[in-house]
Amino acid sequence: MMPQTLTTPYQRLLSSRFWIRWLLVPAIFTSSFDIFLNVSIGFNFRFTQICIIVSIVLLILTKRNLRFIAPLGLSYLLAWCFFIFLFIPNGYLLRSAGYAVWLLFNVLAVILFVQSIRSAEDFQWLYKMYILSFVAVSLF
Repeated sequence: MMPQTLTTPYQRLLSSRFWIRWLLVPAIFTSSFDIFLNVSIGFNFRFTQICIIVSIVLLILTKRNLRFIAPLGLSYLLAWCFFIFLFIPNGYLLRSAGYAVWLLFNVLAVILFVQSIRSAEDFQWLYKMYILSFVAVSLF
């Protein structure tokens, strides 16, 4: 008989895909906001980025045992990232580093979305939220 591992309520809460899903919803709905929920601190920092960063952290903490699904073209994307990071010193250093960090963030967001879709149901739900975000934005 295998020993049963006890988990705390905190671990059970983190292991739920509920939180990643519902952090992706505001990320999708607020991704096109240019002024609202946007803070300028030398660069623009959006609410959607906070949601995605928290989702990435939750994904890393809870999905370590799942098989990694590489997005299509990941090797080309990583080669492009290497190219961008290689040429950071050849321009305005702070601006080039900012663009490189932004690129890295976007690569992590792509990986997050790919890892979050584990079934046809997951895809349909996420796609429905994506379409609804356009409907919601068009109403304003």
